Amino acid sequence: MVFCALGMPVLLQSQDSYEIGLLPKINLSTKLSEDYNLNFKIERRDSYKQGFSDGSTNNSYDHELMDYGATFVRNVGLKNRIGLGLLFRFHNGDWQHRITQQFIFNSLTKLKLSHRFVLDQTFSGTSETYRMRYRASISKALNGDVLDSGETYLKLSSEWLNIFRSDDYEGEFRLLPTLGYVLSDHSKIELGLDYRVGGLFNATLEQSYYLAFNWYYSF
Repeated sequence: MVFCALGMPVLLQSQDSYEIGLLPKINLSTKLSEDYNLNFKIERRDSYKQGFSDGSTNNSYDHELMDYGATFVRNVGLKNRIGLGLLFRFHNGDWQHRITQQFIFNSLTKLKLSHRFVLDQTFSGTSETYRMRYRASISKALNGDVLDSGETYLKLSSEWLNIFRSDDYEGEFRLLPTLGYVLSDHSKIELGLDYRVGGLFNATLEQSYYLAFNWYYSF
């Protein structure tokens, strides 16, 4: 079931943590040929409030990270794509780099359903992190079946991450409801909530609530 985890209850346990922040992203894409595209991404993450299940809070500002990524994408079939990407992340004063491999399958129905399967490997100094990710997204135009300039749409995404570090395994779940607006044939914006809960198989949970703002532009 695609969204089987959407209603999954999350209970705060002893010393479980949460944070609230902003997650803006710019996504640029250009068409290299009929079947090949190149995508660029710039994303930052800022935290404005942190707290724990015992009631203690911290309202200090923390600029958590900056991401700079590029993905080479090839169209396969009518609506499917495969991609190979490289991402550089500045986090806690250090640079990390990540290699990604992805496959995206899109349905051909009026209700746009997209499945994304991703493998990625992150390297930072002597540490390595490997992840297996699956995301399902549904989007629907609010007026008619085709999105035109000046129209709005709803999008709901859920994602499950399997995270491997050395001998440690961690599960993470994400839920992203957004409202989008088509500015032109080349540009659109989205505003929504990026909710994450990590440490699902550990002693403590880590919940995050980000106000997400995305701008997509193709040229």
